[in-house]
Amino acid sequence: MNNFDNGRIHWVDFYKAFSIFLIVLGHAFLNFEQLIHFLFLFHVPLFFFISGYLEKTNECDAKEYLRKSKDSLIVPYFLWNVLCVVFHAPTFKGITGVLTGMKVWNGASWFLGVLLFMKIFALTLRNKKYYISTLLLIVLGALFFINVRMPFYINLTFMYMPFFFVGMYGKKQINCLVEKFGCKVFLNLCLVAVCIATLIYCFQYTGVTHTNAVVDFADTFYLYWLTGFVGIASMFFLCICFYKIQNSLVESISVSTLFIMCSHYEVIQLVTRYITPNYGDVYSIAFVMIYFAIQCALIPVVLKKAPILAGRKK
Repeated sequence: MNNFDNGRIHWVDFYKAFSIFLIVLGHAFLNFEQLIHFLFLFHVPLFFFISGYLEKTNECDAKEYLRKSKDSLIVPYFLWNVLCVVFHAPTFKGITGVLTGMKVWNGASWFLGVLLFMKIFALTLRNKKYYISTLLLIVLGALFFINVRMPFYINLTFMYMPFFFVGMYGKKQINCLVEKFGCKVFLNLCLVAVCIATLIYCFQYTGVTHTNAVVDFADTFYLYWLTGFVGIASMFFLCICFYKIQNSLVESISVSTLFIMCSHYEVIQLVTRYITPNYGDVYSIAFVMIYFAIQCALIPVVLKKAPILAGRKK
């Protein structure tokens, strides 16, 4: 019962729109750090899951698949890092660091690098190159557990793999859940409440003290997998309540999540680090909402004039 209009799946649009707002809010600098730490339990897994659900490795050959990945991930990765040079003091070391993936000038662009390696791994599975897949899995697992910073953050790929591949290989079962629960709004909201209560309960055991997945979850990755999937479930059951609802604003946000993701981090960090100490969290959260609204207003212009900023081609 996935409702399609113009090829769009409505609950996915709401899922991506709500999730990207949580990403933006999660990068604010607040005195109430517990809120940010709580969001870090699940807000990034939300996007790896939906990226897996929307994965289309079987719809084109390997060459075409890699070309599309170049346009949607590689080019935006370097472009956004170049655009964000205004927030940094460019040095030769910094430039070479960006080019080699050992440094990012755009704080949110690491997601694109990890997603690219995830897609390459998915491609080896689709082409039944299982020996390559096994070798990659061993290498990625080793890089994660020894916790060494690698180019383009590929050492994080192992940690986010479960979310991506559950979305990718569970698509049929997910669609069945939408068909079964899509019209049961009250039940869905009850399930959302249970998931949020579970996240709150788990929060006290995660040992989160810093909003950095490498720092906080390298030793407790199993807890991160648990909270990630619970967060995904909460967002899923919330958004399938909207499976019949078409909203043009939500759709525009959904198709432009890459633009919102890569155009918020430096501004949100810079401004809220000034607002919060001087005026408090309420004003910082208000700024986040205003800035998010400005980003949404810019989407039609970006998609028309510079779609590559959203990982798209004209």
